Amino acid sequence: MPPDRYPTGKGLVGPLFRSPGHTFRVHDMSQSVVAALRIRPTHVLLKSRDPELANRLGLALIRASSPAAVVLDIRPAGTVTPPDALSWRSLIPRERHFLCTAPSHQEVATGGAASASWPIARIDAPDRAISDLVSFLITPEAAVHAIRGHLPPDRPLPILIADGWRAEKLFPDDPTTTGHVLRVQKEMRLSIVMASDATNRDDSSVFDFVFDVLPMSAEGPGVRLRCRRSAPGESIRPGDELSVREFVDAAPASAESEPALATLLAPLGV
Repeated sequence: MPPDRYPTGKGLVGPLFRSPGHTFRVHDMSQSVVAALRIRPTHVLLKSRDPELANRLGLALIRASSPAAVVLDIRPAGTVTPPDALSWRSLIPRERHFLCTAPSHQEVATGGAASASWPIARIDAPDRAISDLVSFLITPEAAVHAIRGHLPPDRPLPILIADGWRAEKLFPDDPTTTGHVLRVQKEMRLSIVMASDATNRDDSSVFDFVFDVLPMSAEGPGVRLRCRRSAPGESIRPGDELSVREFVDAAPASAESEPALATLLAPLGV
C-alpha cells in the first residue's frame, strides 16, 4: 500500500507506512536527529543485536550531519578488522579515524575500567597514542584538541564511537556518572553517536535520543530506526521510525558524499 502523509502540529509530515499487523510513522530525518546534531551538541545511542549494523548506521548519521565527522573505533588489543567491516571503515578519512584499544578483562578486574589503559591513536599510527579514553570522557580538553585538529571549532563536532558496547560492558551502569560525562562532552561542543549492542542499561536514559535498529524484513521498507527515547521538545517521539533512506536525503550534497553513502547503505536495503 502506498504511504500516506500524517498530520502533526507542524503540518503534514510522513510518510505513514502500513504493513500486515502494524502501522508506524516514518519521521522526516532532516527535521529531527540530523538537524539536532548540526546545530547543538547532541548525544545519540543506537542499539542493535548486530553491532556492525549499528556502526554502519552511526557512520551514515554523522556523515549526514557534518562532512567533518570523526570516528573513534573501540577494539580489543590485537584485533584484525573483519573483512565485512572493511567496506564502511574504508570510507573514513585516516586523519579523522581514531583507534581506541580496549584493556583486557583481567586488567579491568585488577584495577577497574577507569584505571586501565585505553590508548587512543590515529588509525594510521596505532602505536603513537595521542590520548586515552578515560581522559577523553572525564577531562576531554587535551583529547578533544588532538582529535579535532584543524576541524572547525565553531560548530559541534560529531563523533561516532564504533563498537561502543566494548566500553559499556567494562564501565558501571550508572546514570549519574554517565550523565556527568555527557554534560562534559556537551560543554566541549561534542556530539556523540554511540553504536552499541542490544543490552539494556539504565544509563541509556541520559542520552538525548535512543534508537533500536530494526533489521530488514519482508514487510518493512529496509532497515529502520525505532525511537525509544527523545529529548523534551523534539518532534520525533518514542515509537516513531526513521527510514534509512533519509540519511541519504539529509546528507550535504558533494561529489564525494553521494557514492560514499551509497556504498555505506547498500547492504541496508537503500
